[in-house]
Amino acid sequence: MATKESLTLTIAPPGAGPDDAHLKLTLTDMLKSDDIMHLKRTIAREIRRPAEWSQMTLYFTGIKLEDDQTLEHYGIQDEDEIIQVAPFDLRQVLQIPTPQKTSSRPTQRADVAHNHAWRRPSMGGLCIKNMSFIDLDGKTFVIHDIPIQASVKQLKEVLRHEKQLDVDFIRLVYAGKQFEDGKGKS
Repeated sequence: MATKESLTLTIAPPGAGPDDAHLKLTLTDMLKSDDIMHLKRTIAREIRRPAEWSQMTLYFTGIKLEDDQTLEHYGIQDEDEIIQVAPFDLRQVLQIPTPQKTSSRPTQRADVAHNHAWRRPSMGGLCIKNMSFIDLDGKTFVIHDIPIQASVKQLKEVLRHEKQLDVDFIRLVYAGKQFEDGKGKS
């Protein structure tokens, strides 16, 4: 029989340690009787990706959690940590910048000439393995291994040089918020 005691759960990316609280999501008021589908929907709603709940993969103590099972079925208790591995990395999602006021004027480009000797910025550290972009025509572009510390300007330069896109007229928008040049994307 399920208890009505509420649980506080931590959702973490793989490999996150005790000092990585900023990379983790804390959920409160979960019930042992909640099924995994409800947990996934709650996570997706919290990170503003409600349509992606069904693609999410969760693990607890090395066991993949199935949608139709309850938290109680897996022995999940208050303060337990659940690992989220797909379809996105929580390290990327939880570090979304706060919205900034933007000008309606197009951004002026300081680097008008293409530099044919361009090299991708090397910043070391954690990388976003796959980053997808969709243009207004529905075409998808994917770039790989983007450093989490990369700025929006650096990200646009990768798009310019690796995908041959005219980035002067590109706006990067996520969850209704526009990223600005000169600001970090993470």
